[in-house]
Amino acid sequence: TGPTGPGVIGGLEIQLQSTGGLTIANNDPIIFDTIVSNFSSNISYDTTTGEITVTASGLYYINWWLAIDGSTVEPTISYTITTSSGDNITSSSPILSDNMSGNALLNITASIGTPVTISLINTTGNDTFIGLTTVRADLVIIQLN
Repeated sequence: TGPTGPGVIGGLEIQLQSTGGLTIANNDPIIFDTIVSNFSSNISYDTTTGEITVTASGLYYINWWLAIDGSTVEPTISYTITTSSGDNITSSSPILSDNMSGNALLNITASIGTPVTISLINTTGNDTFIGLTTVRADLVIIQLN
């Protein structure tokens, strides 16, 4: 045994499982439609707006992937984790049809009444397409302390 630390307090996993063709317009969020698990009272998700809401300060790790299937014009695809407190963490790929992934480590300062919202936004400069897979996108956010 050793000293105990804060450990993982909780987390949320969301997925996009809708069927049919899907186009994400430039500057639009990914709207995940399924909450796979939520083990935190400090993290919630709105399936209408695509926003994750964090109500407690702490260090948060986000890992995400998308089944990308091209763009209307652009030679690279970019998606950005954005927060209402001004964070912008971008991932880009020159591969236009494959799984695209990214992650972010955020030090969030939130309080009751002034939560922080987080979204995964298409910042490619054009529409992007999501592939016709069973699970089309996945995002996990874990509160580390």
